Amino acid sequence: MGSPRKLLGLLALLPALGGCAALSLPSSPEAVVDAYFAAVKDLDFERARQYVAEDARVGDLPSPWPQDVPVEPQVVWIEWEAGEALARLGEAQFARPEIALDGSTITGDAATVNYHITQRVPHPSEEDMADLTRALAAADPARYPEVIVDWYIDLLDAAEAVTRSYDGVARLIRVDGKWRIESTSVSLNDVLRNPDGG
Repeated sequence: MGSPRKLLGLLALLPALGGCAALSLPSSPEAVVDAYFAAVKDLDFERARQYVAEDARVGDLPSPWPQDVPVEPQVVWIEWEAGEALARLGEAQFARPEIALDGSTITGDAATVNYHITQRVPHPSEEDMADLTRALAAADPARYPEVIVDWYIDLLDAAEAVTRSYDGVARLIRVDGKWRIESTSVSLNDVLRNPDGG
């Protein structure tokens, strides 16, 4: 066992090491935007928020509930099968788009980062629709959400899916020496809600 003096020296280093871990956020605007979109694609909104300015409203992050809203209305009840299927659909949709950064401009404590979002948009054929009809006819009604989501996820990866591209820009500010996102346009939510709008 080491001397008490050595042990005290090691203990004194622990807070400093913790401080180093807290400073490990990306240091460039591009790295912040890249890390933000990686977190959003993983549906890890808590992780994504650490890259966003405190009062910013960014389209990919759900708004926090107002403090004065009672707890009961905050809860949305969905049957377990439907809720599970919708969660898988969300994961599948957010995981698939590809995001490529395309340069940045820094002016003082403000920056912009350009990016491109590419995604594949399903276009079901008559045969695809017939497949869905047959699958639903063979399934228990309680499994309809699961059947529909499975069918749609298969279409996301089908060769017939059409590729769409969208140009976007993220605006950032430097706060206490760290870059934080103020806005993104377009957001992944924009693209997924309106795939033919790009």
